Amino acid sequence: MPKIERAPFTVVKTVVHKGTIHESKKWKLEGRKEVFGKRIRQFFETEKAAREAGNRRLAELRSHGLRATELTDFQRADAAQAIQLLNSEVPLQEVVSFYLENRRKPSDITVWEGGIRFLESRGIPESELKRKAFERRPAELRLNDFGGYRKSHRYTLFCRLKPFLKDYAKFTMREASHKAPTIKKWLEKKNSNNITRDNRRRSISSFFLWGIAEEYCAKNPAETWTELKKQVNKLGKRKPPILTPEQLQLLLHSAQKHSPNICAALAISVFSGARVSEIEKMSWSDIKLDDLFMHVPLEHSKSETREVKILDALLPWLQIYKGSGSVVTNFAKKRRKLCKLIHLQWKHNFARHSYGSYRYTHTENLETTAFSMGHEDINTFRKWYLNRGITRKEADAYWAIRPDPKYAGFGTQGTQ
Repeated sequence: MPKIERAPFTVVKTVVHKGTIHESKKWKLEGRKEVFGKRIRQFFETEKAAREAGNRRLAELRSHGLRATELTDFQRADAAQAIQLLNSEVPLQEVVSFYLENRRKPSDITVWEGGIRFLESRGIPESELKRKAFERRPAELRLNDFGGYRKSHRYTLFCRLKPFLKDYAKFTMREASHKAPTIKKWLEKKNSNNITRDNRRRSISSFFLWGIAEEYCAKNPAETWTELKKQVNKLGKRKPPILTPEQLQLLLHSAQKHSPNICAALAISVFSGARVSEIEKMSWSDIKLDDLFMHVPLEHSKSETREVKILDALLPWLQIYKGSGSVVTNFAKKRRKLCKLIHLQWKHNFARHSYGSYRYTHTENLETTAFSMGHEDINTFRKWYLNRGITRKEADAYWAIRPDPKYAGFGTQGTQ
C-alpha cells in the first residue's frame, strides 16, 4: 500500500464493483482533512491523480493543520472554548487580530492625558483644564494667537472639548475611538441644539485626528456622524428670525415705561449688534458719546477689540439713559421678564439678527456690517445672521424708532 511521506493521507487501489458510481475510479485517497478533523475518502481514475490530490491536501495541512500539533492540550481546550463563546458569529482569528490592534500598549494614554497634550499643542495650558472653578472666558487664552491658531478658535475648542475629556477621562484614546455609538448618544444628551452638537462633534473629531497622527489611536469615531452635519447645513439655509419695526417699537417703549434701567442696553443690542455678553461687561466709560463710538475691549469680545460706531438711531437712547458704572446687570433676565410682560416671544440672537439684517439692507455693505458685529469674515454673517427678506421701507422704519417723549427720563437712569 503506497503512502505519501509524513502525510496523514494514504493512496490505495480499491476493488470496484460493476454498476456502482465509482466503477471507473480504481484509486482511493484516505485520510483526514485536519489533524483532528473528520475522516475523508476520495476516488480517482488514476494513481497519479490520487497522489496529486494527496499532495495538495498535505500542503494545505502543513499551512494550517500541522500547526495545531504544536499546541498543548490546555491551548487546544482554550481555543475550543473561545470558538464556542463566539458561537460561529466571528472567526477566532478576527477577534485575536482586533485584540492585538487595540490592546493597551505602553504608548497608550487616557483621553484626559491626550486632551492635555492636544490642547497644549494649541497653546492652552494644562492648568486651565484642572481648574475646578472654570472661568467662562479665561483671558490668558485669548490675548495672542498661537502657532497659527486664532484666539477665537482656541477658546471655543477649549469650551467644547472639556466636558468630553472629563466624562471619558478614564478610557484610553484607543478604547474611546471604538465607542462611536456611545459617544454619539452622549453628544445628543449633552446638546439638544443641532448647531452646538455639530460644533462639539467637530472638536471631538479634531482631537481624534490628532490622536491618529500621534499613533494614540487608529480611528476617528466622529467621522461617521455625517447626519449631524447635514442637519446643520439644512439649518444654515433658513432665514434667521428678526424683530419687525412694530415689535421693536413696542419693546423699547415698554422698556421706557416698565424697565428704564435696561433701555440703554436694549438700544445697544438692537442698534449696534453687540453681543449680550459684551453688553453685560460694558461700562459707561467705554461709551464715547462725544466721539460717537463704543469701545469693545479684547477681554469682553468673543473675537477681537473693535470700535463700534454710535448710529443716529442709538444716540438719543444713550443720551437720555446715560448713567455711571456698568451699563446693565442681569440683562438677559430683565429682558426676559419684560418680554413676558408684553407677550413677545424672544428668540435666540433676535437682536443681532435684526441689527445685521436691517443694517445691511440700509447700507448694502457686508464687510462693514459684519465687522461692526465682531465677525472676522463675512461668511459667518451671511450664513447665520443675514435675513434678505427685508424691504427698504421696513429698514427705514426700523432705524427711525426713537424714545417716546412721554416716557423719556421716566424712572431712574443708569444701572439698577
